[in-house]
Amino acid sequence: HVEAGESLGGWITNQRKRYKARSWSEAEWKGKKLSALSDEEVQRLEALGVLWDPLADQQERMYSLLAMYREREGHTNVPYTHVEAGESLGGWITNQRKRYKARSWSEAEWKGKKLSALSDEEVQRLEALGVLWDPLADQQERMYSLLAMYREREGHTNVPYTHVEAGES
Repeated sequence: HVEAGESLGGWITNQRKRYKARSWSEAEWKGKKLSALSDEEVQRLEALGVLWDPLADQQERMYSLLAMYREREGHTNVPYTHVEAGESLGGWITNQRKRYKARSWSEAEWKGKKLSALSDEEVQRLEALGVLWDPLADQQERMYSLLAMYREREGHTNVPYTHVEAGES
């Protein structure tokens, strides 16, 4: 992003690198042409609301939005096009499912991908919120169970098209 003829985006990216450099070991400094931010620089940037790790902050926001959605809707099977508080929650949860699936990819499957696999911590957090990794398979299982209940009660599986069983159609 260029602001008033200056590359503000490049500058703030560099400030974030300099902030991260504050915790580098001597080995990490080797060959670097970068100076760490001073305490005063950190304070000035933080006073302006600079986020040191905007991706992590965005992830936290999405976890919160998913928790709100689950509280309101009773599930985490967010439709792909769903927008929550201005954020594409449906797209985000779809991406988290892709990242979960990526955990089992072979090296060949990773080739050319711009995606990172979910960490164990991310998996645990999403599962704690009730995320289903394969919602279609879960729906199939629910429908098999409902059909078994229907057959037990009615004695057949010739279910009318418009019949609703336990809130499912």
